[in-house]
Amino acid sequence: MGQYWDPAGEYEFHNTVYTLAVYVPPRPPSKYLPGFLTPDRPTPNINEFNKPEDLVCMDTKTTTIKAHRFPVDLRCKHVQEKTRCAEGCYVLEKGGKDCKWTCRSVECEGHVYGESQAVGAVKETGEGSACFGKKGERLVCLKSA
Repeated sequence: MGQYWDPAGEYEFHNTVYTLAVYVPPRPPSKYLPGFLTPDRPTPNINEFNKPEDLVCMDTKTTTIKAHRFPVDLRCKHVQEKTRCAEGCYVLEKGGKDCKWTCRSVECEGHVYGESQAVGAVKETGEGSACFGKKGERLVCLKSA
C-alpha cells in the first residue's frame, strides 16, 4: 500500500509532496463583511479570465499537494521530471457561487478560469474531470503546460 504505477514505469509513494507555483484569480469580497472592512479595489469581473494572457494580472502563490491528490493526467511537464513546478502551469480555484463552469469531477466546486472545458484552456482526464486537490483549493492545469 502506498505506491501506484505511473506511466513513466516508476513507482511513486502516495505521500510524495509536489510544490507548485499557482495563479490565484481575484475573488469578490465576502458579502458578509461590511464595506469599511473590504479593500477599495473594484469587484473583479470573472468573465475576463479566459485566456493565458489574462493570467498576467493574477497574483501567484506557492502551494503543495501530495501525490495521491494529484492525478497523473493533470500534471505538467515540469512535475513529470521532478517534484516542483515554478512556471505557473496551474490555476487555484476556490469554487463557490462566483464561478462560470463546473467539470465532471465529483468534488468540483466551480471554476473561474476559462469559459468551459470546450474552450480547451485546461487539461482534463479521460473521464472529463479538470480539477483536483482539496475542498476550497481545487487546482486546474493549463493546457499549454
